[in-house]
Amino acid sequence: MMTVSKRNRQEAVPEDTRCGIISDRDRLGLPNRYVAGHLAEMALQAFNALRGATRDLLLEMLASRDASLAQRIASGTLLAWVGDPRIRSRAPSMHDIPGGVAEIGLAPDAVGAVLERCSGLGLQRQWIEKECPRHRLTLVAFRIARFPVTNAEYRDFLIATGHPELPSSWSFRQFPCERANHPVFIRLTPILVQLGPILVQRRTGFLRIANNKPRSNLAQ
Repeated sequence: MMTVSKRNRQEAVPEDTRCGIISDRDRLGLPNRYVAGHLAEMALQAFNALRGATRDLLLEMLASRDASLAQRIASGTLLAWVGDPRIRSRAPSMHDIPGGVAEIGLAPDAVGAVLERCSGLGLQRQWIEKECPRHRLTLVAFRIARFPVTNAEYRDFLIATGHPELPSSWSFRQFPCERANHPVFIRLTPILVQLGPILVQRRTGFLRIANNKPRSNLAQ
C-alpha cells in the first residue's frame, strides 16, 4: 500500500484552500507580540475604581448610556465574581419575536464584492459561496433569550446531567469563575443537542436551545 507522509500531504494541498493562513493578529493589524491596547488599560483602571461597588451600582453602570465601554467591561467582570442577577438558569429573560418572512443568504454575483471588501482578512471563496443563494424564509413566531448561554449556566447543565464534554475555553478543565457570565463556547454534539432542551424544558416548562451561539426558545 502506498503511503503519503504528513509533509507530502501538506504540500499537496493547494495554498488557497488551507485554513488559518492569516492569523487573527494579522487580521487585526497587530504585531506578533503582546500589545497593551488603550481599551485594556482603560478597563483595568475602571476595574480598580469599581472595586467594592455594590451589585446594584454595577448593574446601573452596565445599563447607563453615559458609561464608557471600559466601565461597562469592568462592571460585567466584577458581576461575574459577585453573582450576576441577570443570568438565571431556570428563568432566563425572554423576548417574543413575531413570525414573518425574512430574506437570508447572498446573491452569487455578490461574492466577488465581499471578497474584495474583506481582502485583508484571508477569506476563502468557498467560505462565502456557502451563503448562496439569497432566498426568502418563512419564520414562525418564537421566543429568544436576552443573553447567550453562559459558562455558569452550562456548569449547571453539567452538574444536573453528568454530561462529560467541557468547553475548550475552560483552562485545566475548571469552571472559570471570572467569566461566569460570559457566553460559553462548546462544540455541539448529538447527545448535547438532545439533553440540553429536554433538561431545561422539564425545569422551566418551555424549550430552550443551548449552544455556542445566541440561544433561542421556540414557541410551543
